[in-house]
Amino acid sequence: MTEPEDEARPALPWPQLGFLSLGLMSVAVGATLPLYRRDWQGPSQSLLNKWVSGLLPELILLFSLGLAVQLLRRWRQGQPMKIASAATDGIGLWQGAAVVVALSASVYHLLLSAFYLGRLGQYPGWIDTLPYQGLGGLLRQPLGPSQFMALGIIAFGLLLGFLLRHRSQWLHRLLWVCLAVLIASGVHPAHRQATTRQIVASGDQVASRLQPIRRLDGGSFSPDDLADHLTLVEFFTTWCGSCKRLLPRLKALDEAITDPRFRVVLISRDAADGRGSVLPKLKSYQQRYRPGLEIFVDGRGANSWGGQVGITVYPTLALIDGDGRVRRLWSGTPGEGELEAEVRQALVDDSSL
Repeated sequence: MTEPEDEARPALPWPQLGFLSLGLMSVAVGATLPLYRRDWQGPSQSLLNKWVSGLLPELILLFSLGLAVQLLRRWRQGQPMKIASAATDGIGLWQGAAVVVALSASVYHLLLSAFYLGRLGQYPGWIDTLPYQGLGGLLRQPLGPSQFMALGIIAFGLLLGFLLRHRSQWLHRLLWVCLAVLIASGVHPAHRQATTRQIVASGDQVASRLQPIRRLDGGSFSPDDLADHLTLVEFFTTWCGSCKRLLPRLKALDEAITDPRFRVVLISRDAADGRGSVLPKLKSYQQRYRPGLEIFVDGRGANSWGGQVGITVYPTLALIDGDGRVRRLWSGTPGEGELEAEVRQALVDDSSL
């Protein structure tokens, strides 16, 4: 007959980790659902990646940190190095950090709701830099000001967990309340994005939704000018490295296909990106990279070209036929030779040209 263990092994905080990950990705769920109009593999993989990368780093990093701190404390105090009891004490540090991350994410969701409801005016680009991700989101992005702010938030949470380590029941209940607030605050932004976000799929009529757009070199371009032409549109930003690498291919494609019915245009999304003055940046971009292709300046909001197409990544390319329908859409950089093959086939097939 074996002797009973002198201390219970603590349960890992899986339910809390799950709710935290669900709350952190709740807006992403709403933004991802419309993508299923295009295909199911990409959105499914995106949701799975967000769930796994949101859950596992929080468990491995924060829980392990709490365990390491408690083991160090026991070693310095000459106490027995018992993993189970040290893990029990270390959960408090994770819970304290989770409280602050959940509250930070709730503030982000509530700000989104306020902008969506028109209470705070036009949605600004800077809101996406708010440190609401937790460590999972922090590790997926390049180091920058928002990451340092996120580290500060998590550090404050660890301090809270340390201060309340003798009030573990209070901390545990406080975390569940904060997680409930987090989930509730993300419902409206997720529902709004899922129901109102424009996501174009192949075969959709898009020209009728578009407004005249400004040409960088002066004047405007009317959506009516899409008629009787096969137009390849690239949505780009000046900071997008993949867009810069794609430029030579687009220029070569424009030179290789001399059919007057085909053209390539570039549409800048810098105004929607909200990173400062647009026109000087685009002029400098044009002078430096000399794309040799016409550049249009998109607006911001749901009525912009990018808003109507449903931009999710840069670059995004849309091949629009003579009837104003999307023949093919690429989210990201197309494969080598794929663009030219699709364009040449469209010129043969499309009776509207």
